[in-house]
Amino acid sequence: MLSDKVMQVFEQYNGTLPVKVAQAHGIDKDTLRKAFDRGDIERPRRGVYVLPDALEDEYFSLQSIYTKGIFSDLSAFELQNLSTVLSSYFYITFPQGYNKNFSQTDIRAKIVPKDEYLLGVETVMTPEGNPVKTYNKERIIVDVLRKTTFPTYEEKEALYDYFSAPEDLDRLYDYAKFFGIETQVEQMEVRYA
Repeated sequence: MLSDKVMQVFEQYNGTLPVKVAQAHGIDKDTLRKAFDRGDIERPRRGVYVLPDALEDEYFSLQSIYTKGIFSDLSAFELQNLSTVLSSYFYITFPQGYNKNFSQTDIRAKIVPKDEYLLGVETVMTPEGNPVKTYNKERIIVDVLRKTTFPTYEEKEALYDYFSAPEDLDRLYDYAKFFGIETQVEQMEVRYA
C-alpha cells in the first residue's frame, strides 16, 4: 500500500509520476519499484509510474524522459488547441547536437539549430493538468508556413483556427522575419481574414 506522502504526490500529478519528479519530492526509486512489485502502481514506460485507476499522461511522461524536448508540429497543435485531430505520434523538437536514442516508435524527433530551438517556447498544461513545454501558437504557424510541402489537413485546420482570431500578430511577424517568411504570413493573413 502506498504511503500518504507518495499518494499525495501521485494525486498532485493526476496519477502519473515520473521518477525524476518523484525524486524532486523526496521519493526514491526503490520506493516506487517496491510499490510496482507489490502491484500498487503500474509502469507504462521506463522511468514512469501510474496509479492503477489512472491513465498515463503521455505528454508529461515523455517530457520527463526527454527533458530537452519541446513538443512541436501536430503535438503542439493538440496542446495549443489548434487541431481536433489526435495524432498517434508525439512530435518533439531537440537542439542540434542532442544525442539520444529514440527507440520508442511513438516519437517523431526533429533536430533544429540551437538559435531557433528556444524561439517561442512556453509551458502549457496537458489535458490531464500537468505542465509541459511546447511552442506557442505563433511559432507553430510559422513552422507550418516554412514547410515546402503542401499543408496537411491538420496544418490547414491550425492555419484557419489561428488566422480567424490571431492572438499576437506582432510576435507572428517577428518570428516570420527571423525565418524570412514575411510574405507567406501576409498572404495567409489576407486569405483567412
